[in-house]
Amino acid sequence: MFKYDNGKIHNLILYIIDIVSVTISYILATLFWLGVVKHSVYMARERVVNEIGLVFFSFLIVIFLFNMNKDFFKRSRLEELLYVMKINIIFLAVASFIMFIGGSKSMVSRGAYIFAVLFNIIFMFGFHLLFKGYLKNIYAKKKKNTQMFIITTEDRAEKTIKRLLENPDWINRIHAVAVIDAEAVGTTICGVKVVADAYSMLEYVRKEAIDEVFIDITDY
Repeated sequence: MFKYDNGKIHNLILYIIDIVSVTISYILATLFWLGVVKHSVYMARERVVNEIGLVFFSFLIVIFLFNMNKDFFKRSRLEELLYVMKINIIFLAVASFIMFIGGSKSMVSRGAYIFAVLFNIIFMFGFHLLFKGYLKNIYAKKKKNTQMFIITTEDRAEKTIKRLLENPDWINRIHAVAVIDAEAVGTTICGVKVVADAYSMLEYVRKEAIDEVFIDITDY
């Protein structure tokens, strides 16, 4: 069956990317707000050291309360941008709430956090696009990745292939497809070659480097 064996690894990498992004954004925002706007480089360094823990804690709360990576591969660029903006607004709200509980009334900190959110929207959105592009266009096409062979029927072929191509399992690379109830060898369906029929599919699987077989046929 079609499965996502390394989904957890990609999920973890995405979390790490997000944490790196928010760290870079906060450091740059603090240096900009205090070093450039407030002309206090020393205070900027002090704030980074003292409040970086609060940044991590606030962002981890957002990570664990919201399934940030759900439908990551299915989101369009606009949807990704809107989602990143939403996550960062929630992050700002969580950080502000924690500062309120902690009794912090410093406008300096709040100004830095606002700029951190603005920077992080840019960095996180960019990193997400780069990571998604890498998985789709480079990693998924490497020969060392899992080669999947689809066996299906003519009426289900296009729908099946589209569904699999939209799935976030980019480790599985669709190698080819067999249509068992029609003469379709030599054609392509959604960019995937039809290489076998009901009589030749076993021979094809035996000769080719196939790791997984996905079967989707009409029940009789």
